[in-house]
Amino acid sequence: MLDIDQRVTEQVTREFSRRTRARVQNTRSGADAVLTGIITQYGVVPLSYDDEGRANRFQVTMAAKITLTGKDGDILYRSENVRFSEGYESASLPDEYAYEEGLASETVAGDFARSLVGNILEASGSAPGRKGEGAEAAGSGGGGGP
Repeated sequence: MLDIDQRVTEQVTREFSRRTRARVQNTRSGADAVLTGIITQYGVVPLSYDDEGRANRFQVTMAAKITLTGKDGDILYRSENVRFSEGYESASLPDEYAYEEGLASETVAGDFARSLVGNILEASGSAPGRKGEGAEAAGSGGGGGP
């Protein structure tokens, strides 16, 4: 199973590809911009329990440091504390727990990616397909994130 940082990196890449016309690549060479990030916090807290004492609702929180740098070195977006928090429900059948753990981290990563990319596009004034049209971007996990 992939770690949350790998899942977030994959989901941020997919979300940028989906919402912009930028071509996302995994190398800096030839890129118009480079996105780097590190997950600084990740936590899961149970909110409620079923009749057998198993947690069935969770609050997931994540924080990250994110920088988008243009090829000229200009900072296009920076946040030292991108925060994400969302509630999720778990499976009702014990046999589904192992499967759901992977599915849950994929869902959290996707939700975080949608939020992050939306923040970046809003901050830069870019609507999908406008600024950055035809551009290339490289993503870098930087040891723990997008």
